Amino acid sequence: MAYFNTTGESGDQLKLFVKNAKHQDERILAFLRKHPNKRYTPEALRIWVFGEDTRVPITSVRRSLTNLKNKNLVVKSDTADGIGEYGKKVYTWRAA
Repeated sequence: MAYFNTTGESGDQLKLFVKNAKHQDERILAFLRKHPNKRYTPEALRIWVFGEDTRVPITSVRRSLTNLKNKNLVVKSDTADGIGEYGKKVYTWRAA
């Protein structure tokens, strides 16, 4: 499942959240497939895929990457070889 219902949503609200999460997964995967030889940090993906759209939190990007990794569609680097937005080392991701 693309969305993890940790807040107990239901009805139309849950349907919307599931739809949005699936769409985020699809957009991230499409972007990574268009750039197969490059690795991206989650922070970079947020900017490249969603622009300055602050409605997409970094946690949603990370959720998408984990979901896509679990489906063997993306690959996570073995070491933290990127730099995140706060200067901390972070893992990078690429299309499988």
